[in-house]
Amino acid sequence: MNVKGCEIVPYCKTRWTTAFQSISDIIRLKAVLKELFNNYSNILLSEKIKPIICS
Repeated sequence: MNVKGCEIVPYCKTRWTTAFQSISDIIRLKAVLKELFNNYSNILLSEKIKPIICS
């Protein structure tokens, strides 16, 4: 909730924009992430790469 003047605004544009952008990025990268998982999972799960992904 946000207060603007004397009215309560039930949303915050920045938060929705940030959420939308994050979801949009994931959807756009879905095919790439599937390709990486299907063809390169051995590399992604290596002990050298895992800490980078998890950080």
